[in-house]
Amino acid sequence: MSLLVHRPGLMSTLQDEGRLGLLDRGVPPSGALDLELLVIANRLCGNEDLEAGLELIGQGPVLEITAESLRLAVAGEAAIRIDGEAMASWRSFTLHRGQRIELGAITTTRAAYLAVTGGFAAPPILGSRSAYVRAGLGIRLQEGLALALRNEAAPQGPDLFLPHPDIAPPAVLRVIAGPQSDAFTLEARRLFFETTWLVGDLSDRMGLRLQGPKLAHAAGPDIPTEGLVKGCIQVPGDGQPILLLCDHQTTGGYAKIAVVIGADMPAAGRLMPGSRVRFQPVSWAEAKAALQVSRQRLQTLLGTIRPLATLDEAALFAANLVSGAVDALDQDQGEAR
Repeated sequence: MSLLVHRPGLMSTLQDEGRLGLLDRGVPPSGALDLELLVIANRLCGNEDLEAGLELIGQGPVLEITAESLRLAVAGEAAIRIDGEAMASWRSFTLHRGQRIELGAITTTRAAYLAVTGGFAAPPILGSRSAYVRAGLGIRLQEGLALALRNEAAPQGPDLFLPHPDIAPPAVLRVIAGPQSDAFTLEARRLFFETTWLVGDLSDRMGLRLQGPKLAHAAGPDIPTEGLVKGCIQVPGDGQPILLLCDHQTTGGYAKIAVVIGADMPAAGRLMPGSRVRFQPVSWAEAKAALQVSRQRLQTLLGTIRPLATLDEAALFAANLVSGAVDALDQDQGEAR
């Protein structure tokens, strides 16, 4: 019982919450770029929130169902075809052996997510099923790969859908001061917050390379090598900031001007090359409050998930929907016949 990969897509990997607590061993966290979308995909097919799902970047795969049946769900704006028929995302699908789902271009956000009810039967590595491609950990889709499933068949019950949510990439990311914010000139700190930065083409799961005015260091860009965390913004010698994402290196020797707050990291993962973004300073207290607000907002959104309505033909034909007919050629009489 599996999903057979006919086309892998540009960058399709299995991701969950990531490998937490291993930075001191030189292991990046990896995990989903956008944990909120992963949670939505899992809720749409009845899983625990952080069950591992497929993260699809750029363009998705073509998959064939080889299990008896399965239920899968897609969160994010993706072009979807099932056996050639165009379908909407933000919903689950109950499919049967031999059917194919084709996921085309991913639009609006950097990634979309595909989850299957019961999850994928992939063994955890260092406590996570997340792929870290640079080290060969986890699963990246390849043509001919059979993705093993935990469930033999789809569950009973209707498919689910989520009314279209607003998931546009953010215009502003909130940050707290970085540990070396004073290593930059006053002018550089002013420019950092006043500039609308362009996300460069070389951005990937490791980090977003931002393009804009050069940020000047007060006494050079290098510092003694120290640990890094997801969300920190380091500035190398060229003065162009790099926002570190899930596959970031574990240590680095460049000064860090700011750190994106946890509440905004899923949104940061939505930024694509060509996106533009600004940064807004906040306090630790504001960052903590924002995290609680973002969690509540996600729960409110998840509460709008509904069963997908289906047409009950037997009930439709049994209902007395027509009490008569009017002859359109005999409008003067207006009698029901």
